[in-house]
Amino acid sequence: MGLAWWRQLDASMKELGFERLKSEAEIFWYGKVGTNIVVGVVYVDDTFFCGPDKILLNKIKTRFIEKWECRDLGDLSEFLRMHIVRHDHKILIDQTDYLIKILQCFRMENARPTPTPLPSGYHLQKHEESVDY
Repeated sequence: MGLAWWRQLDASMKELGFERLKSEAEIFWYGKVGTNIVVGVVYVDDTFFCGPDKILLNKIKTRFIEKWECRDLGDLSEFLRMHIVRHDHKILIDQTDYLIKILQCFRMENARPTPTPLPSGYHLQKHEESVDY
């Protein structure tokens, strides 16, 4: 059932004019480079849209809401345990509350910090293949 839902969502996003990011199946974009782009992020039954043009953004959200019979919960303040705050034309995202909960769960509140959990010399590689569930 999940795959059928995903295929229907993917088809409806294309119908709305979105394209899916190749490396992240949950991320869609609407528009062209140099214009007002709208980004849509879908994770299970949570979805949000963001972009600089509020009129275009509201138009797309309205069409999505009509298609999927859902509702607009207003400005995003939390998504997937990420706390989101807008401040001086910036968007600040943190997972501090979630991190504290995980540290408490494993009794690691007093663990010593480290600059990075990755091994020294680790190099990221660009993902070129399409992602499909």
